[in-house]
Amino acid sequence: MHRFIVVAGLVAALAGCTPTFPVALLDLKDEYVADGGTCASWSTLTEPRAIAAITCDGGGKIYLFDADASRADVVKTELEVNQDIRARTHIMLSGNTWLVIDRIGVIVTLLPKMGGMIQGRNGANP
Repeated sequence: MHRFIVVAGLVAALAGCTPTFPVALLDLKDEYVADGGTCASWSTLTEPRAIAAITCDGGGKIYLFDADASRADVVKTELEVNQDIRARTHIMLSGNTWLVIDRIGVIVTLLPKMGGMIQGRNGANP
């Protein structure tokens, strides 16, 4: 009986350590997967300008924002520092309050279904 109580206590304690994500971010992740992205497992991505963000096991990054200005600021930063975007292997797909960064082929697949705007390293965003 004591072993059960100890195990139950450990499970409860570990459950309290699990990060919680806003439903809107989880819905966005589900849409990303349904529309062609890969995200069987994910972890928290630290981005103070976002409400929440995750990085997926397939390499994609998904951000949720409370305002278009915060999203635009992250887009600007990513264009300047993200080495995958600078190497032209990854681009961004963004809506008013969300942003997805992934390989070009994935983003091109997502665009017709998720909508948004592609942003990357091209003439408009050098």
